[in-house]
Amino acid sequence: EPDRFGPAPEVGGLTRLACAERHGLVWVALDTPATAAPLDVRAWLTPALDDLLSALAVADMVAHRSEAYDVACNWKLITDGFLETYHIKYLHRSSVAPYVPSNQAMVDRYGHHFVSYLPKNRLLRQLADEPRDEWRVLDHLTMSVTLVPGTVVQWNAGHVELFAIRPHLTDPRRCTVDMTLLVPADRAADTDLWDRNWQR
Repeated sequence: EPDRFGPAPEVGGLTRLACAERHGLVWVALDTPATAAPLDVRAWLTPALDDLLSALAVADMVAHRSEAYDVACNWKLITDGFLETYHIKYLHRSSVAPYVPSNQAMVDRYGHHFVSYLPKNRLLRQLADEPRDEWRVLDHLTMSVTLVPGTVVQWNAGHVELFAIRPHLTDPRRCTVDMTLLVPADRAADTDLWDRNWQR
């Protein structure tokens, strides 16, 4: 969209970095000059995790809302929160806690990255009540893909919450969390639904 940002920006003095687009996201390697070999996102993710992100169709989603938060804690604590679920029934008691068990997550490792799977209560009922060939697991699952060191792609039964977690430049007790709600393009007009999800 060349017209969206106006005339070409002045780039004098900026360092060119290697980047690539994959899964509808822009990936940048801060330690790799643009003159190096093309960025191999699939290899960095691992082929299995790359296939998982493809299956979630993140590339077919659009941004509904995005906001930056200044948080009074170390960035590692935010990242760790996506890898364990015991805190949910206490910290999120009035939002998501009624919908998920806080003691039944499973975590897989993909190279340096982690995926935490948390079934929603309705999935547990479905597995008990429906034949296996009718299971629709992704429709009833929260899945946090933690891309080390500080990006989380959280699948939430049909939409994605993207978290970019960055340490504060001078205060290790603070961090910035950029959150973007990505929704299926064919359902983007259902703004009431997505606004409710954002409020949770």
